Amino acid sequence: MMLVNSTELSKGVAIVSGGLIQVAQSGVYNIQFSAQVVKTSVQQANIEIWLAKNGQNVEWSNTGLTLEKQSGKYITAWNWFTALDDNEHAEIRWYSQDPTLQLVSVSSQLNPSIPAIPSVILTVNRIWLARDFRRSAGMFGAGSWLCRCVRAEDIVTGK
Repeated sequence: MMLVNSTELSKGVAIVSGGLIQVAQSGVYNIQFSAQVVKTSVQQANIEIWLAKNGQNVEWSNTGLTLEKQSGKYITAWNWFTALDDNEHAEIRWYSQDPTLQLVSVSSQLNPSIPAIPSVILTVNRIWLARDFRRSAGMFGAGSWLCRCVRAEDIVTGK
C-alpha cells in the first residue's frame, strides 16, 4: 500500500491505517496520485501500481512500468474513477520484485530555498453524489453514469 502520513485539506474523506482512503458519503470519486520512485540498482526494474477497494483488487486498474537499466528518479502519476459507498475504503497498491525500488521523499533545502519533495501526493475528489447519478443504457452504453450536477469534496495529502 502507498502510505500517506499527513493531510493538508480534508472534507468527507479520511486516511486511516496509514493509507486506506475512507469516504464518509456514497458517490463516485476521482482518486489521483503521483509518487516519486527511486531505483538504486543499475538493472532494469518493473513496478505495478493498482487500485483496491475494501481489500480487494479492482479489475483492470493495474499499470505496469519498466524502469530502465540505470539508477534514477521516476514519477508515476495517474487516476481512477470509482464508486464508493458510505465508510468504504480504497487504497493504492504497488509491487516490484526489485528490492532497491522505493518511494522516496526528499528534505527541503535552505540555500537555495527549495521545498521538500513528498514521496506520494494523493488527491481524492468526490465528483458525484450517489443521489446525483443515474445508470444509462442510452448513447453512452450500458453501465455508463450520468449526473445532474457535479459536487466536489477534496482531500490533498502528502508524505
